[in-house]
Amino acid sequence: MQTDSPTPIRVLHVSFYWDPGLNNIAWRMLEALGQGEEAGRFQNLPLYLFRGDGGAGGAPPDGLCLDAEPRDLRGLRQGALVRRVRAALPDSQDVTVVHRMRAALLVERALGKDRGAGLVVVHGRNTLRGRRRRGQVLKRLVPHWHFAAISGAVREDLEMRGIPPERILDLPNALDVAGVRERQVDREAARVALELPPKPS
Repeated sequence: MQTDSPTPIRVLHVSFYWDPGLNNIAWRMLEALGQGEEAGRFQNLPLYLFRGDGGAGGAPPDGLCLDAEPRDLRGLRQGALVRRVRAALPDSQDVTVVHRMRAALLVERALGKDRGAGLVVVHGRNTLRGRRRRGQVLKRLVPHWHFAAISGAVREDLEMRGIPPERILDLPNALDVAGVRERQVDREAARVALELPPKPS
C-alpha cells in the first residue's frame, strides 16, 4: 500500500547576499523553533536581496531579487523597494527566516499582515541602538515575529532594547568556542612555531 508523501514545509529564507552556508543554518533555526524532527519535510526557498558574493565566492544560483548593489538603490523610496521584494516572493511559505533587522523590516512590509510572521536572526549587539529602528521593530515585528540571538550577549542586548524574553530564541554560533579556547596557543609560542621573528618591543 502506497503512503502519501508528507506535505513539505516551505521555508522562505532571506539574506542580503548569497552565502552557500545559509541552507544549513535554516535547519538549525527550525530546530530552535521545535520543528527539527520534521527536517525531511523542509523545502528551502532562498531569497537574496542583492547581488554580490557576500564573501562566499561566486554568484548566487537562484533567488536573486533586486539585481543591484545597495549603493545602486540610494535615493529609491522605501515603497519602491518593498514592491520589488514583493514581486520576487514565492506564492506561499510556512516559515520565514530573515537575516538582519533591516531586511526583516523590508520583508515584513512586502509580505503584508497575513504572511508577516517569521524569525529574525540577530548577528550582533546594538542592532536596535537607533531610536527610529527600535520603534519600528517594537511596533511591527515584536507582536508576531521571534528573534534568534547568536550569543548570550546578543540576547541581553535585545532584552535591554525592549524585546520580550519570550520572543527570543537562543541560536549560538556553530563554532565550538570552548573547544577553540582549549586549543588556543599563546601568541609568542605561535610565533616560535611558525618561525617568525619575535615581536618588536
